[in-house]
Amino acid sequence: MLKKGLIALSLLLTTFAIFAGPKYGFKWEYRDVVVKTPIYENYVEKTRQCTYSGNIYLGHLQYQPDFPLLHYRNTQQSTIVAETVACPVQQYASHSETYWYTETTQNLEWDSSCRCMKWKDNTRRGLAWADYRGYIPLVSQKILSENKRRIIGYTEHTERKLVRIPCNTPDRGCDGSPDGPGEPGQP
Repeated sequence: MLKKGLIALSLLLTTFAIFAGPKYGFKWEYRDVVVKTPIYENYVEKTRQCTYSGNIYLGHLQYQPDFPLLHYRNTQQSTIVAETVACPVQQYASHSETYWYTETTQNLEWDSSCRCMKWKDNTRRGLAWADYRGYIPLVSQKILSENKRRIIGYTEHTERKLVRIPCNTPDRGCDGSPDGPGEPGQP
């Protein structure tokens, strides 16, 4: 609560300080401005795409599923490496999915009707994870080419331009608004 109050107070004081400070405007002046022009270079980037495909197999299940699960899944994935790098002959792959299970346990509970202990079935339904894992073999590879453009440097030159200069409103020639003295065309 105290933290929120301090934050609100600091925002309020900051707002007052901004509006209580000097008023600023702008004026127009011709000035020499350095203009940088980029120098571009086109190039071709080559990479190798490695494609893997195969079966990954179901691991240990924590609970017995309500419906049978597949013992394996077919999976495919691709990776991109540099053109000079060879594709590994196999790659690790994994996949997870959820399944429903029903768990029944027996508990010894007090039965007030017979004033004795009886076994009672407790059924619980839940979700669990099934994990498929394994290594899949390399099935294809191809070289990909992509045209790219990069900046390799800059050329610089000076131009005389009309620029907007911030200034304090009591200063001479500072109008404080876009209309009035100091607008473009009135040096």
